[in-house]
Amino acid sequence: MTKFFLPTAVTLSLFMGGCASNKSLTSQQSGFLNEYSSLKQSPYDPTTLLYIAQDADFASYDNVMVEPVKIIANNEQIKANKGLLKEMSEYMTQKVRNSIRQNPNFKLVTKPQANTAKVEFALTAVTVSHDDREVYQYIPVAFVITEAARASGASDKNARIVVEVRITDANSAKVLGRAVSSQKGEQVAIDQEKKLTLDLLKPALDKIAKRVNERLNEMKKKIKK
Repeated sequence: MTKFFLPTAVTLSLFMGGCASNKSLTSQQSGFLNEYSSLKQSPYDPTTLLYIAQDADFASYDNVMVEPVKIIANNEQIKANKGLLKEMSEYMTQKVRNSIRQNPNFKLVTKPQANTAKVEFALTAVTVSHDDREVYQYIPVAFVITEAARASGASDKNARIVVEVRITDANSAKVLGRAVSSQKGEQVAIDQEKKLTLDLLKPALDKIAKRVNERLNEMKKKIKK
């Protein structure tokens, strides 16, 4: 498994946000979704901001395309941590596709067909916090926890991933829904020189894949009622 470690504190940019809230999520806009002002608190998940087009007829979508997951990082980050970013993208893409493949309500397809919804993802940040009620520190997804985190007074923290999702009609490109979500991973012991690895982030990636499947089912059922 590929691991990476950036040894100097100056390589980290720690962005201090507010409490663990949707305001924190919106402050981390990457530009992937293009438009964020329509996002509202999700009725399904308090850690998610959600937009669903009022005229979206999810009952008519029987096929789902899942695009390869993108990692939003600058060129220097990609160059330094290419191996881990590739692992994260491939793992997340496969998990979501497997989840859809096993869903009896949808057929996984690789090309646009009639009644096909396209799902696109971007992993845009890794966050760490003492717990869900305290201040978050936002770290660009390609960075690791180093001496800079210790200098901030951190002890044991929880790793989180911020993901942005866009669902469109695969043929017309009409936006059906958008979401920004923060998912929890494994605890990180800051008092040791911990490298951020795929194994550390897998629990959060697994939750994202599962919840995407659940949200698609819920939206389809809601439209049918």
